[in-house]
Amino acid sequence: MFFFSIVVPFYNSKKIIEKSLRSIFKSTFKDFEVITVSDNSDKETIDIVKKFNTKLIELNNNNGTAHARNVGAKYAKGKYIIFMDSDIIINKRHLSIIKKKLLKYPSEVAFQAIYNSQTVYKSIIVTYLQLYLCYYTFSKKIKFIKNLNGSFIVIKNIFFKKIKGFDKKFISSNAEDADFGYKILDNNKKIRILRNIKVTHIPQWTFWIFIKKILRIHTGEMKMFLRRKNITDKISQFNYFPIIASILIMFTQLLLFPLIWILSYKKFILLNLVLLFSLYLFNFNFLRYVFKEKSFLVCLKILPYLFIHILLFIICFLKGLFEYYIFNKKY
Repeated sequence: MFFFSIVVPFYNSKKIIEKSLRSIFKSTFKDFEVITVSDNSDKETIDIVKKFNTKLIELNNNNGTAHARNVGAKYAKGKYIIFMDSDIIINKRHLSIIKKKLLKYPSEVAFQAIYNSQTVYKSIIVTYLQLYLCYYTFSKKIKFIKNLNGSFIVIKNIFFKKIKGFDKKFISSNAEDADFGYKILDNNKKIRILRNIKVTHIPQWTFWIFIKKILRIHTGEMKMFLRRKNITDKISQFNYFPIIASILIMFTQLLLFPLIWILSYKKFILLNLVLLFSLYLFNFNFLRYVFKEKSFLVCLKILPYLFIHILLFIICFLKGLFEYYIFNKKY
């Protein structure tokens, strides 16, 4: 029996998975096994994985991350399972530090690592989304997390099997992480943030991948909240007020568009500029965080992506409602 079973699902990640697996095997802590799960990935990526000492499971269909993780967990012999995405890189001391933390809290069952906000990315899109997650999801003011991010999580094997893993009804990757987090909370357990485990996330995103990813995840989350009837949990998140306010401001902007035929052009533009300024003002603390972590220039560069992100929130809200109630698509 191992202390850790590290489950790494992957799909066409040939550009980064070698660095990810190499970072695991460079660990000073050696009491682990690695289980890699090909979610019907391409041959090039599988050939890279075969160079490492892992238990490779090859699936014939692409059913998403939740399914791949569940399959990998079936073979896990470790006391704790680490679910690690194929675009995550850890440092050689992380596993040792995690073990010490687990021994410190033996009664706790689930732990969440955070992203390293100091990672330098060439893409401003990736920079924006990573900083957004660091600020809102991994807020420094909280010890326990509700909105789980599955890129790197640690969970007791026996508990994972008790709650029957990730929801099998997810047939593609969208809100399976958040749903699994609430499943843990439903069993009267908490998810502790491992504040000193800052992993490096290297997503391969373009602008259109960013758009598709946000639409998929937030639409899935909206339907998840409708299923669980717990959307107030998200709204009441202590640091989430700026996002809610921003959504309301942008929704107001969209409703004002018909007034272009009533108001003068100058008044219409002025009113929208005031609303836009208000939107960014509500996000002042986030922008100040970006300034501290990066620079003023990065602050300026992310402004359009923050605007687009808020717009996508509205689209996903409406899309989720429409799919859930009109088309009866619950997932």
